[in-house]
Amino acid sequence: MRNSTNFARQERIFNPATVSAWPLHIIGCGSAGSAAAQVLIKLGLGPEIHLWDPQKLEDVNVPVQLPYRTKDCGEYKV
Repeated sequence: MRNSTNFARQERIFNPATVSAWPLHIIGCGSAGSAAAQVLIKLGLGPEIHLWDPQKLEDVNVPVQLPYRTKDCGEYKV
């Protein structure tokens, strides 16, 4: 089983330790924002990622916005 906290392969492309501006903010958690958040987390970015979106999830959002499920409809995206 692979160690999920080993980001050595990703660090060849992007090393989060070299980023000097924290926290990172993502404005909007729709199609692009939710996908960007997942990719940045998988790359090992941190220590802080702030997500901002005042909208509630609708059923039309579920197929195109990755982290959401039908049972999340009516809840805020963040």
